[in-house]
Amino acid sequence: MSRCLKSGLAPAIRSMIDYKVSLGYEESTYLPRSHSLDRYCMEHFPDETSLTREVVTGWLERHPGESIEYFHSRAGYARGLGKYLASMGIPAFILPEKFTSGRSCFLPYIFTDSELKELFHVIDAQGSRENSLQPFLLSTVFRLIYTCGLRPNEGRMLKRESVNLKTGEILITETKGHKERIVVMSDDMTGLAASYARLRDAAYPDSPYFFPDRNGNPYSSPWMQNKFKAFFAAANPGVDPDMLPPVRIYDLRHRFASAALSRWLDSGENLFNRLPYLRAYMGHKELSATVYYIHLLPENLVKSAGIEWDSLRRMILKEEAYNNEVLVENAHSETAAFALLFEFDGDIRKIRHVLYNCSASRPKIEGKTNEESREVQTETLTIKARPLASGYVKAKTGNKTSAETYANWYKSVYLPEPKAVDADTEGQG
Repeated sequence: MSRCLKSGLAPAIRSMIDYKVSLGYEESTYLPRSHSLDRYCMEHFPDETSLTREVVTGWLERHPGESIEYFHSRAGYARGLGKYLASMGIPAFILPEKFTSGRSCFLPYIFTDSELKELFHVIDAQGSRENSLQPFLLSTVFRLIYTCGLRPNEGRMLKRESVNLKTGEILITETKGHKERIVVMSDDMTGLAASYARLRDAAYPDSPYFFPDRNGNPYSSPWMQNKFKAFFAAANPGVDPDMLPPVRIYDLRHRFASAALSRWLDSGENLFNRLPYLRAYMGHKELSATVYYIHLLPENLVKSAGIEWDSLRRMILKEEAYNNEVLVENAHSETAAFALLFEFDGDIRKIRHVLYNCSASRPKIEGKTNEESREVQTETLTIKARPLASGYVKAKTGNKTSAETYANWYKSVYLPEPKAVDADTEGQG
């Protein structure tokens, strides 16, 4: 489909797409924005063969009703194209990174049980004159994304051969970072997927995709997102759509993660013992990406018996307890330095660590507002480690660490004596 590009910039666009495909990326990932840029160039710069500042800034002008997320997605595409051309020695305008960095400040929307129930009721009740399979397809793919915690593109781009309807296992290949993983559907989800698959096989027997459009290809990401937003609006009748929260399909994945964490907290599970499992299931490269979801659960964390918040505040943040055990923060008091001793769950060697001279910043309270109330969200505590006077920053146990030192690791802070400097070798490189 990239061969349908017609503008003077088309050869450059096709070259980038071919390069990305050679690295293992799906061509369809780049086609919507490629065709959009090509159409813009055909209309405004038909003979321009270079990616100029004028082309980029003109194409990036916000469309009416365009979400900020999709704008940043287009900006990221333009920046990527510019960087690719420059790497090939072709002069091109490279959009500054600041125009592509809008995603990090987006606050996920966590659906309530009643909202999810009403949302899927609306999705199940929809119809289509154009495609009889489409309603069942949307009911299935949105439930699959929610129940398995998939990224939207992982569900949208799912291959037929990747779904084992006998075992309920799904091989996720179209994933962020190109790291394959296997997820397992519930029995109910497996049954629903099997029922949908029978209808799909009758309508599109030759399509390699599990959720094909009428041409046998995956539906585009913007089309899926627009459908989802329309369903959410329909699930909230009488509410001005402009007053509704900016929900995304991705929020179904957020809900999956937060629901899993809530269940573990409510059942008294050790949350940090469970996080590596959630990380593997969701396909996170770093554990920090999984830990992020903890910040979506302030109420659960506050009531969790496993976290002694008051002790932390008194010891580290120097908050004072007055009569009635009210904790009071004094702006003139300095937070205490401390050593952080820990080990990672799942570490076979059970290495124990210590970070010296740590400090914690006073947490900031963040929240969101509506017309009637202000809902406090969470407090974020930032910890930093600085070198001691000796220069030491951290230490950890090793294979030759004595049994006594290892056993007493959490009883007292291990602090090595600075090594004596040999006068004959001092100053040698």
